[in-house]
Amino acid sequence: MYFERPLVRAYVDETGDRGLSPRSSRYFGMVAVVVADEDDAVLRRAIAQCRRQLSVPAGKPLHWTEHVRRTSTAVSKSIT
Repeated sequence: MYFERPLVRAYVDETGDRGLSPRSSRYFGMVAVVVADEDDAVLRRAIAQCRRQLSVPAGKPLHWTEHVRRTSTAVSKSIT
């Protein structure tokens, strides 16, 4: 018997540095966001809005320490 499975997309990111140098992070973490294919456009629009609010140019990775942490509290709260 065949059951059709819905298509989902997974977006994965990591934080921290697993190295052994003094600059390495004490913690290392990973996160995944799984979204149904039909909702992917909604997620992409939300990300685009965050990028606009944080003035992150197209093609540049959105990075917490470089873009979010340095912003005003109002902007940070609107995207968290």
